[in-house]
Amino acid sequence: MGYKKELVFGSGSLFLLLASFVGIALLGDPMKHPVLFVAFYSASFLFWGMCVHAVKKMDEEAVSFALPFVYATSALCAVLLLCTKTSISTDIYRYVWDGGLTFHQINPYLVTPEHVTLHALRDGGLYPLLDWKSEYTVYPPLSQLLFIGTYFLYTTLGILGAKILFAGGALIAWWFSYRLLSKRVFLLMLVNPLFLFESFNGGHLDTYVVAALLGTWYFFTVRRYTLSSIFLAAAVLIKLYPLLFLPLFVAELWRRQGVIGAARYSALCLSIIAVFYLPLLPHIAFLVERYAAWVGVMVFNPSAYALLLSLFKPFSSHADVWASRASAIGLVCSIGLLARRPLTVERLLLAALAFILFSSVVYPWYTLVALPFVFLLATNTQKLRYPLLYALAIVQFLVSLTYINEIHALSFLTRVSILQYIAIIEYGVLLMFIVLGFMRSTFLSSDFFRAKNF
Repeated sequence: MGYKKELVFGSGSLFLLLASFVGIALLGDPMKHPVLFVAFYSASFLFWGMCVHAVKKMDEEAVSFALPFVYATSALCAVLLLCTKTSISTDIYRYVWDGGLTFHQINPYLVTPEHVTLHALRDGGLYPLLDWKSEYTVYPPLSQLLFIGTYFLYTTLGILGAKILFAGGALIAWWFSYRLLSKRVFLLMLVNPLFLFESFNGGHLDTYVVAALLGTWYFFTVRRYTLSSIFLAAAVLIKLYPLLFLPLFVAELWRRQGVIGAARYSALCLSIIAVFYLPLLPHIAFLVERYAAWVGVMVFNPSAYALLLSLFKPFSSHADVWASRASAIGLVCSIGLLARRPLTVERLLLAALAFILFSSVVYPWYTLVALPFVFLLATNTQKLRYPLLYALAIVQFLVSLTYINEIHALSFLTRVSILQYIAIIEYGVLLMFIVLGFMRSTFLSSDFFRAKNF
């Protein structure tokens, strides 16, 4: 075997990656050992970067030989994370709570957890696990349907059952990834630490968003625009932020098929969304108001929003409102500029990064929205493949460090100070990422990049 050295290095990298997740599993409750959790989880990104380096050196035969070992490592990591207590993020408990309300015919949009006296929920030990008990839910209707299944599995199998349902998003995303990515990039997708952790431990809705966005792009590339529109509607009905991609797809169809094709795509997508929201029409003003209030309350790890907030503070007592408006305008303008030129994976990635940049809250799992487009671009662009994946590892590593906020042994001011320094580096790397993509997508031809040794 001419590729023996590469396989040995790759096997060692996989083993270390698995070992980092074994370490997390052995903690039992990560919240009780947050320093060790941050250390193990951060190390996993380093080991994933080593896997990227190993794959870079392998030929196609070596990649094919390594694939079963990657499958096994991914499966073991998934099982370990499913069996590890979910405490770093408590979102899944709110999913179960909302599903329980709907199951018992209570509208989850109209009551807060602190005002619900339903014994089936209160007496099950779920209420103490919730955060934001005084806030109304903001999850879209399709999410609420998923939550009913989550509640049923939680009451029969416990939290493991609920996590298994959300792990389904990862399986769907992997299926589309297998169809869209090159074999070596798919191999790296299978063991990406952020996707593994948020899919199988955190149980976040964003894994279904990734799956829906991959489905949207897959069917768009094979010109099955009806299915593409349906998948995009599903992504929006799981979480609202994928709506920012709709103008990009509509603009591209306008270029390809004229106004009829663009109108058909957008009308189908928006009609599906409208049908799901139709039962909530009498409360729509209240829902919009509560969503706007939620965005104002949820401020964590922001970048452009934080900068705008500091600019408006000397001039207004409502600096947060002005910062939110300016961030929204910045995001809309970014999408508008991107929609003016032909749709590419680069532009979808730039749209995702613009969302991260302008959002007032950036938890680690929010960055999953950029994940499919990074891997797609790494597959399509040979010379940019590995720098993109290294950049992804760095950004994910830096965003994962925001879990330092859970280390309550550190004073609040110390945590704030550390997170500020992390944010400066994190968004510095992110901006470099955006500039590189913008230059490649707008100013420079692919011939330039093929001529350079990126």
